Amino acid sequence: MAAITSELYVRSSSVVDEKICIGLFVINDDNVFFDYSKKKLSISLKLVESLDKGTIVHWLESLKEKISRDHRSDELGYFRSDFNSATLDYLNTYSNGVFYFSKPKPIATKVSEQSFKVLFRKLVDSEMGVAKEFGTPNFKREVRAILKTAPFKRIDTSYKVLPDLVSGIYAPHKIDLIGKNGSLLVGDSIDFNAPPASIDKSLFEFDRIARGLKKLSIERGLDDKGKYYAYFSPPEGEEGKKVLSLALKDRNKSFVLKELDHLEKLGKKIVDGKYKKFSEWLNE
Repeated sequence: MAAITSELYVRSSSVVDEKICIGLFVINDDNVFFDYSKKKLSISLKLVESLDKGTIVHWLESLKEKISRDHRSDELGYFRSDFNSATLDYLNTYSNGVFYFSKPKPIATKVSEQSFKVLFRKLVDSEMGVAKEFGTPNFKREVRAILKTAPFKRIDTSYKVLPDLVSGIYAPHKIDLIGKNGSLLVGDSIDFNAPPASIDKSLFEFDRIARGLKKLSIERGLDDKGKYYAYFSPPEGEEGKKVLSLALKDRNKSFVLKELDHLEKLGKKIVDGKYKKFSEWLNE
């Protein structure tokens, strides 16, 4: 028969159905193949902070061993004869919600060990696939480089905002910077070269954080609600440009979109405005 494939994804959000493809499962009448990309797993671990590398690698290696044993025993033999949604449900349950196997799809060829490697490189481990899924890594590197400069050491960077502090969010979220003088100064970076759904999620999350922090500012008697900036670099793709255009036109958002050069100049404002760490202010 023709081979059947299923991709393995890491769930990057429990709220939004966003997944990162890190592996591939292929089955013939007489062969079962599975492998995962260490490169894509490394990216996943950086993007999804809740993942524990040791646990993830142990699970993946255990699955590879189980599938390897299938060639020597009947433990997973039913994969070959009845590879269907029930089988995938078993695998998805076995992964404890961290991983997700996609629905089985047929391909019009019988897959050998060599052709599996080719298919794996094409579907999972290609450089093009990484760039397409995760946008331009240079953008995040530029942001991190700016935040490492001396002025930003005066305020909190890579700060975890907790739901028990800020209303309107239901899980911890990290933002790039937050400081306080008479009011709050808050910023986060949005990669508009990412997939549209990912961009939308990031904008939505920052909007909720901004609204929650504005409410907190009022409750704690600050001079005003503060300044909130979402930083971006002009996207290369048409989809990213469309999302950026819509975001710029949105008058209901609780933040201002600024290009990255604004973040570079923000350091002087932090020094001149005598900003301090948000975390220190909370503990006063």
